[in-house]
This record gives sequence, C-alpha cells and structure tokens, in this order.
Amino acid sequence: LVLDYRMPGMTGLDLQERLKQDGVEIPVVMITAYGDVPLAVRSMRNGAVTFLGKPCRENELWESIEQALAFDAKTRRARAEKSEIQQRITTLTADEMTVLRHLVLGWPNKNIAKQLDIGLRTVELRKANILRKMKAGSLAELVRMAMVAGIPCEPSAETGSPVAIEAQAN
Repeated sequence: LVLDYRMPGMTGLDLQERLKQDGVEIPVVMITAYGDVPLAVRSMRNGAVTFLGKPCRENELWESIEQALAFDAKTRRARAEKSEIQQRITTLTADEMTVLRHLVLGWPNKNIAKQLDIGLRTVELRKANILRKMKAGSLAELVRMAMVAGIPCEPSAETGSPVAIEAQAN
C-alpha cells in the first residue's frame, strides 16, 4: 500500500494506524512532501517498510514497492510456518510437551528421566515421538521449531535447571 501523508479526509499515517488497529497486515510505503523525523519514526513504528520524501525518483518508489512486497512474502511465509508448527504441537500429549520443554532447555535424557521420575527409555520414546510428530530431522531443528512457536527456552518453576539437577545427583 502506497500512502501519502497528506490525503483528503484522513492522513496516510492515520489510515496506517487504523489498518494496524483493525489487524490488517499489509506492507506500507509512506510518501510525503512534508515529512520530518518524528513523522517518519511514527510511520516506521507502525510498520511502514519505507518512508520517502517527495519528490522521489521513480526508481526509488518502485524499489520501495518491491522491497515491501518481498517483506510481505517473507512475513507470510513466517506466519504460515509458525501456524504449521503450532498445529503439530497440538498433536503432542501432555507428557510429550513436558519432555519437549526440557529438551528445548538442553536437558540430557537422563536428567529429564530423573526430574520427571520416569525411565530413561520412556524419555527416549517420548523424544522419538516428538521428533516424528513435529517432523523434525534433528534436535536442533526441534529447538528451532519450539522457538518459532514461542515455547520458552528459559528454565521455569516446572522445568527447573539442568545444572541444579546435575548438582543434586552428585
């Protein structure tokens, strides 16, 4: 969407803010002959891909539009990936989710088994099920997926710290 700051009835910035408020996610190229730094900052904070002063070169406008389209495509791919990963997460059982949270923190299988008071083989089976259900080829890929989905990668009251568990064992 190419917006001019000065438009009849509503400024381009007002329209941009309204769209954002309504949840419309569209890349914006803001142009104006009356721009200043606070206006540019406000527009960029609202998600403008580019802020151009008028008059601008024709190539500059086309390049900004191409940049906005590329940004939009990348954003759509990221949203689709996150949605797909979150859908896969819904297939995990509560026990598998608990193991996943520990795996994301870097816990070794034996520490997970000790913390959850289950057998090492049970942890290994749950881990295998998680990798299969999440369609992850490796633990590193699984961790990346968890991060994309927003699973916390820091110790919590539920998971504790793998270092603390190791210290208790010794």
